[in-house]
Amino acid sequence: MPNPPPSDWSSKFPTYSRLFHRLVSWRTFGRALVGLGALVTVIALFYGEENWRGWRAWNRYRHALEAGGVQLDFKGSWPKPVPDDQNFADLNGITVRKGTAGAFFANLRVLSTMSADAPGRAATVEQLKEALPTMRELGLFEMFAFRSAELAEAIGVSA
Repeated sequence: MPNPPPSDWSSKFPTYSRLFHRLVSWRTFGRALVGLGALVTVIALFYGEENWRGWRAWNRYRHALEAGGVQLDFKGSWPKPVPDDQNFADLNGITVRKGTAGAFFANLRVLSTMSADAPGRAATVEQLKEALPTMRELGLFEMFAFRSAELAEAIGVSA
């Protein structure tokens, strides 16, 4: 029995062939593109409308609260800064001013970048030496050690 001639699959499945050609055509692609554009437009309109409604509702609520005397400005609820003459602590007879530890670390950083003959080096070392008793009282040198022996020697602390 001779072999039958090879047949084209579209002749066996004409419905699927037409369906495939309909789905994969420029006309279908154009329609899908228009549909996708319409969907994106509807989503954008939905979010825009919801944002507008939320903005209006928040403003109505905010005005009602402010009319009732509630302050919504958070900057107004921050505590007032403590005056300089009251902003200190006494630790075993040593007065610790505000920013002492921060100034000490900042001056150490400045000193670490200065050369030995830099013009402001002596003043920086003097400020660091003035803060040493406070730093000792705070326990800084019990918890931390200098990485730079040169810095420790410059301000008179054993590394």
